[in-house]
Amino acid sequence: MFPVHKYDSGFSAVDGNKGFFELGNIIQTRHFSNFTTDCDADAPTVFDRRAMTFPGMNEPRADDFAPAPNDFSEFYIGPIATFLPFCGRLTQQPIPGENDHGQNAALTPLGEFLIGRMMAKGMIVEVDHLPRHSYRRAGEILEANDNPGAGTHGLDNSGRLYELGGISKSGFGRCRSATTPATADDGFQARLQSTRDHSGYPGLGFGLDLNGFAGAPGPRFGAKSGCGATQTDPLTYPFTSCSGDVTFDQPKVGHRMLDFNTEGLVHIGLLPDLIADVRRDGVSDADLEPLFRSAEAYMRMWEKAEGRAAALGKAGVLR
Repeated sequence: MFPVHKYDSGFSAVDGNKGFFELGNIIQTRHFSNFTTDCDADAPTVFDRRAMTFPGMNEPRADDFAPAPNDFSEFYIGPIATFLPFCGRLTQQPIPGENDHGQNAALTPLGEFLIGRMMAKGMIVEVDHLPRHSYRRAGEILEANDNPGAGTHGLDNSGRLYELGGISKSGFGRCRSATTPATADDGFQARLQSTRDHSGYPGLGFGLDLNGFAGAPGPRFGAKSGCGATQTDPLTYPFTSCSGDVTFDQPKVGHRMLDFNTEGLVHIGLLPDLIADVRRDGVSDADLEPLFRSAEAYMRMWEKAEGRAAALGKAGVLR
């Protein structure tokens, strides 16, 4: 469960993503943005960083739940007319030197209560969409209760997430080295080693976020490739699975044939194509084995969460 995502809630400030999310949050909450440069620089973050896209729409406030100054109640009827009085603010230029803005608010008491109730019910707390201050506090709560969490966008709280029995995610590089074989899984192996270094279970899965905004692994060849002209050895069809007992023909959608080489991961059904392309780079099946243990890693995390819920409930810590 995500305690917070893209809009402020009673649990926490929004994750801090910039761009059009700034405007969406303002319209939804009727508050201006609440970013400052006085950020928790040491707190890990995926989204709660970079300069604001619309600095003119930012008015930091000490009380995140102060009365909202704006009225967007008619936005769904006339969005242009409702937002027109604010258009002048949209053109305000960034302040020179200010290139890192974070949320000015953290977990609310209700947000801390929510995390406590999630732990009491053996639920998995997703932490990567929390802004910096909230991430720091959520980590403290999880550590105080020896409870795991999930970093579904790649954060691991400097390895402490693995020490608690939690999981993070990784992926494969897409552009093949022209001189060195088996580089496509370098990031995957580095993340896996961090898991081992912090006593985590050596199983590591993908975090593809296939929701339309985050994108997907692209092709190595063709006009959509970002790899340049140095790529060789395209994936050929049919190919055989890692286990050797399944043969994959070239995929088709309707009457159109798909080519992973020039189109990339068009849909999740092409994950075998992605893995096969990485194997062709010289990545061994032994190196890929932790990928196929990722479900086991998740189940171990969930089992610990349920075990901690029972233990904490019995001790009267969480009710």
